[in-house]
Amino acid sequence: MENKGLVSVVVPVYNGEKYIKETLCNILSSDYQNIEVICIDDCSKDNSREILREIAKEDSRIKLVFNEENLTMNKNVKKGISLCSGEYICLCGQDDLYAKDKISKEVEYLKQTGKDGVYAKVATFYDKTGLNKIFDTDASSFVELLKKDKKTIMKAIYCVEEGMYLPMAQSALWKAQVLKELNIWRQKVDLDDWPILVKSFENYNMGFINEVVAFWRQHDNANHNNFWWNCAISLSSALQVVPDEYKYKILSRNCFFAISYALGDKDFERAFKFWGASLVFDFHWKNFLYGRKIIKSYLKTKRRQIKQFLKLKVKHLCEKK
Repeated sequence: MENKGLVSVVVPVYNGEKYIKETLCNILSSDYQNIEVICIDDCSKDNSREILREIAKEDSRIKLVFNEENLTMNKNVKKGISLCSGEYICLCGQDDLYAKDKISKEVEYLKQTGKDGVYAKVATFYDKTGLNKIFDTDASSFVELLKKDKKTIMKAIYCVEEGMYLPMAQSALWKAQVLKELNIWRQKVDLDDWPILVKSFENYNMGFINEVVAFWRQHDNANHNNFWWNCAISLSSALQVVPDEYKYKILSRNCFFAISYALGDKDFERAFKFWGASLVFDFHWKNFLYGRKIIKSYLKTKRRQIKQFLKLKVKHLCEKK
């Protein structure tokens, strides 16, 4: 039975010793005090469990769960959600932070509107600068999108339209039953904000608050900094959560992102592979644009290498004389 007004905050933990204490203290200091914090440690190899035990001693609202085997992110979050007893549920990364009134503001919104869940804005901050320097994002495009019909809204979310702001999971609050039955947990796909967003707006009456309620920390050890890890998740997600009529478009778009990243790394073999895949997924004028971009970048790099080689040769000959 869900406890009236109780908000369950699910915090999945894996090797989070550096930030987990700050994150939990931040959540516990919320102006909405009727909360439980479900911390599920997924076999951390660092000092996370000891830190969690110490914090839990000081506040009974923290519920600790220590997995006996590593479940990986998706199953770990799913397990945490199944253990929630609150009327509402929200998610928080082990290194992210909430605005003090995040939970109270969103609970009040759901009470007033009767919606199934609500998203809001997330601001970015860097580990070195902290909250003294945050980077806000203009969400006006998403606000305008929500004024349109359901089909238009879903097409924009499915295809991740260029320039469109899409909110992140740590900004959201759902009615407990909604998140528990969200069929993303039954998909064989790694957890990512986008599939959760897709299924929330696809199947439920969701709202949006155009205010910053959470802060996304950027640091060297975060999974989102691994581009190819994220790329694999995005491609896998697109195949499983997007309707057939939009699949090839989003797959092609992911290929274009991958090409740009590969070119930045001068990984021409990988760039050519993704370009070939983009031709298969969605034959588009951008295919020619990216093909030209790859060839130009490849030739430019080769010319630079040849020039450098010739310079060294000339230098070597001069030294011999």
